[in-house]
Amino acid sequence: MPRFWQTLNIYVHKHVYVYDSVLKDERIQEVYETAARQALGDSEVSMDTPVFMELLEKQKTRAAKILTSLRCTFSCFILRLSFFVMSYVWLKLFSNVTLHPDHIKLLQKADSTNLPLIFLPLHRSHLDYIIITYILGNYNMKSPMVAAGENLKMPFFGSLLRGLGAFFIKRRMDQVNGKRDVLYRAVLHTYMIHSLRAGHHFEFFLEGTRTRSGKPCMPKGGLLSVFLDAYMDCTIEDALLVPVSINYDRIVDGNFTSEQLGQPKKMETFFTAVTSIWKLFSSHYGSMRIDINQPFSLSEMVNTFQNKNSPVTATSNIPSKKLLRATPSTASLYGTDVVVEEHRQLVNSIARHVIYDCSCSTAIMSTNAVSFLLLNVFRKGVQLEDLTTAFDHLRENLIASNKSLGFNGPSIEVIEKAIKILGPDLISVSTKSEGEFIAPVTVLPNVLELSYYGNALLPHYVLEAVIVKSFNSLQRKSETNQVSHKALMETTRTLCDILQYEFIFTKYCQDLDDVIMSTIDSLISQKILFQVGTRFVTFRTTVFLR
Repeated sequence: MPRFWQTLNIYVHKHVYVYDSVLKDERIQEVYETAARQALGDSEVSMDTPVFMELLEKQKTRAAKILTSLRCTFSCFILRLSFFVMSYVWLKLFSNVTLHPDHIKLLQKADSTNLPLIFLPLHRSHLDYIIITYILGNYNMKSPMVAAGENLKMPFFGSLLRGLGAFFIKRRMDQVNGKRDVLYRAVLHTYMIHSLRAGHHFEFFLEGTRTRSGKPCMPKGGLLSVFLDAYMDCTIEDALLVPVSINYDRIVDGNFTSEQLGQPKKMETFFTAVTSIWKLFSSHYGSMRIDINQPFSLSEMVNTFQNKNSPVTATSNIPSKKLLRATPSTASLYGTDVVVEEHRQLVNSIARHVIYDCSCSTAIMSTNAVSFLLLNVFRKGVQLEDLTTAFDHLRENLIASNKSLGFNGPSIEVIEKAIKILGPDLISVSTKSEGEFIAPVTVLPNVLELSYYGNALLPHYVLEAVIVKSFNSLQRKSETNQVSHKALMETTRTLCDILQYEFIFTKYCQDLDDVIMSTIDSLISQKILFQVGTRFVTFRTTVFLR
């Protein structure tokens, strides 16, 4: 009962609805004509003809239907009911849910600025949709509007999500015949702009979808460009971008092995949703960890980029705010499609910066560490004692690198807990004369699911791996087993360039050469590389982490 009364006392902020103002917006009125001419297939037809007038009315009717279909409808009742239910769901599904108190203070400080907050979480689970809403509600902060795929607009659950602040976006915005759906794009863009002007917070996933591999996906900048447009057009004075990292010992969504094997994604339905929820409560998912990164100002980010050369065209600087404004044309959706090259570069750079921040701050869970070791160091299996020793070394390495850990306690207990959570389908445990023998299940599709959890450590070690791989390649060609500093830098830079669409190696404001040099110094301090004089480094043959 105390939890019930606590839920009733949660203050639900009033949310301004913008339905009418969107349809009356001048830009939407202009798009009606463009959409009508597109449907007619003849741009020379006079607007006074009955056929054109009829098409114009159809576009107005369609715009209203589009807006009704995608808009959110905040409900105080649904918000309070969800807060009450979820407070029990967390206890049922997870042994603990961790959020640092200082991160709450960051949010409260950001909220006190009265600027729009744009929450940008990495996307791992469908639970991500409600976590930030739940946190903000419990600390009396305004719930965000959450961009969700139209596949989630199913009976009952779609209405529930809509009441929690979800607005639904088509995954494929354009028509089947390849023609640009200018009306849908304009309605979506204008709806978001008016919601920003009304003071709403937003949440969306830069990756566009849940990661299927366990490592962060490359960002999609479409929605982010809308907020940049709003700033450039002075619709908003500024906005605070809030990177968020959420990680789980085990995700509640099951696994993505069928999609990784090339099978098409199965669309969510009411029946599959109910079945999934029923199965959900028959399992336990360990711990959940939420990390709120330092919010940063959109205007300050733009100013920083204006003072730095573009990463794509290093010979030209990003232009001033006035020049950066997206051309207000129906073809560009007023920003959801970026047509100005400098604008596109800026959106992409900000998006990659956010993904980099999120991946660096994502807590390493016990299941991530155990999976990583079993697949990369002990693929043929290992005694529990040796696994514990390697786990200790990995743990020390992560702590020394200022990485956040989502577990604590003696390593052997952490390992046993992780093995139990992952289950016998992913990790086999047998008893031998020497003691317990732990081995990864390396048959398909099980190994794909295990690699999902191990891949969470890839962002932490990818640059080190690239440097060592570059060194090995050069060392094989060297008669002295020594590699020049210059050759190592050039080869590493080339390999980073090849892998730039798989991994994000630096923030935009960092220089790749400086980061490579810093990482080489780190490898030298770990005695993985040795420096000979000032020009050469040599590699010590060893098994990392063992």
